[in-house]
Amino acid sequence: MLKIGHLLFSCTILFFFCIVPANAQIRREEVEAYSALLNHLSMEYASQASIIIRSKTTALSPHIPSDSVSEIKKRIPEATESVITDLLHADKQLSNFEIPKRFIRSELKFAMLSQQTYFDIFSDSRTLEESWKLFYGRYPKTTGLFSFTRAGIDLNKKQALFMYSNASGRNAGIGFLVLMQQKWWRWEVVKIENIWVS
Repeated sequence: MLKIGHLLFSCTILFFFCIVPANAQIRREEVEAYSALLNHLSMEYASQASIIIRSKTTALSPHIPSDSVSEIKKRIPEATESVITDLLHADKQLSNFEIPKRFIRSELKFAMLSQQTYFDIFSDSRTLEESWKLFYGRYPKTTGLFSFTRAGIDLNKKQALFMYSNASGRNAGIGFLVLMQQKWWRWEVVKIENIWVS
């Protein structure tokens, strides 16, 4: 009877690790696409002290249908079906990531915000107003807090599709859906579609 109990316990643990997605490893192409977008935006943000980027991906906005390829295709018709499908699949597996400084143009100053620091600042023990005051106390003259979703990568690894947002206060933020295309081994912006504003 004891052996059966151990067997059932082992099967439960195996099932948990096989079925429940862990903190999935982010792909190199995703980080390259995020970096290329930041370089694209560098002229807009170069005059700021820095931009702060969450070091863990976030889920897709509720403004983006998470189960309909055709709805996303309406917003970004240039996107392949495989890049949209991969985005919807990758979105279920949040991931930690780091953007290497060597990937970013020198005129753009940025810092990665760890999950621990994020939860320290945006703690449930304080109001959002207090959290944002603490955030700007630690990171003065910044543009706000950038967040990225996981990126979908198409089958040929030629397109990347993801969402990024820039929150700057309790009711202040903006979110975009971005399609990138790889040309001559470099990622370039194809389209940036505004999804939400608050």
